[in-house]
Amino acid sequence: LKAYSRAGQAEEAVALLKQQASTGARVDVVSFNTVLAACARQARPDLGEAVFRLMKNKRKYFRPDTRTYAALLDAYARSQ
Repeated sequence: LKAYSRAGQAEEAVALLKQQASTGARVDVVSFNTVLAACARQARPDLGEAVFRLMKNKRKYFRPDTRTYAALLDAYARSQ
């Protein structure tokens, strides 16, 4: 996830995160925040929202933190 994020490949990072989440692989709040940061770097709030919704759907496991909201806001700010 981090490699995709650093390479500016937000769509690939989102796809991998979704694959990991659906197959039962270990995913944590850091994983979500890493992908949200990739979405922010590419000014893709639409992808960021999809990641945020996925995180909210798994709410019993994950709670958004300040980094989560900061990355989502950053994506919106960069898209303007």
